[in-house]
Amino acid sequence: MPQELRAAKSDRIATVALDYLDERLAHPDGDGEQDTPAAAPCPTPPSKTPIVAAFWSFGSEVDTRPIIAGIVVRGWRLALPCMVRTSQTHPSQRPVATMRFLEVPAHRLDEAASLFAAKPIRSHSADEPWMATFPAAPIPDIDAFVVPLVAFDDDGNRLGYGGGNYDRALPLASPDATVVGVAFAEQRVTSVPTSAYDVRIPVISA
Repeated sequence: MPQELRAAKSDRIATVALDYLDERLAHPDGDGEQDTPAAAPCPTPPSKTPIVAAFWSFGSEVDTRPIIAGIVVRGWRLALPCMVRTSQTHPSQRPVATMRFLEVPAHRLDEAASLFAAKPIRSHSADEPWMATFPAAPIPDIDAFVVPLVAFDDDGNRLGYGGGNYDRALPLASPDATVVGVAFAEQRVTSVPTSAYDVRIPVISA
């Protein structure tokens, strides 16, 4: 995809995604017509600043920098994923990496990108000194997730990168949390193979 087209599509996706998050987080009652009681979002307590987990895109993904900028402008707390290796208790023990979400203040975005956010596949030791300077956001405390994907279908099934990180993380989220995927329309397929562990999500595309 030409760079200019990718940028234009990413901007359109960001606008729709941020409007969707505004509705879910700031105006939970909507207009009263589109949400049924079962699907209506739960209000974020007035005293609580929403935590929104996004991701730093790479390669041919939707450019998420406009979404991240919109999260910051709205005063929401931004969290970005980081693959963290557990400490080894024995030399023969194989380290296991799990996805954590680290809070990133606006003035440290470039630093976070350099350290971990722009390297989504690389895992980092939990003992690295910088790790403690980015507070972990517990998954049940996160109010909204913006999720990457490789492909999606019209039933809300997503194909990730094969690690199952979001499939393991999202079931731990609050039942009131908002989850949305972002993708280009070219990533839509007729059907995505699924398993019992896959989580269906709405996808915003352009």
